[in-house]
Amino acid sequence: MDNTEQLTAQEVTNLWSSYLGNTMAVGFTKYLIKIANDTDIKHSFEHALSLATYEVDGARELFRHYNHPLPQGFSGEDFNMTAPPPI
Repeated sequence: MDNTEQLTAQEVTNLWSSYLGNTMAVGFTKYLIKIANDTDIKHSFEHALSLATYEVDGARELFRHYNHPLPQGFSGEDFNMTAPPPI
């Protein structure tokens, strides 16, 4: 498919910012799920994780569609999953 459409600078900025924020939310929410003791709270975190993952996947698809390089974002290596829970 010959894609001649281009994103504006503002659109790239918003997409990049959204991607970064949601990759951070994925990692942080995984940690919260791990340390949560209350099943209702854990369920809420699991829902938040699914939403953030959905948004990350959508942003990746847009970057690919417009032949734009994928930002590095946050990964599992950026989070200490063995850190003690905050007080």
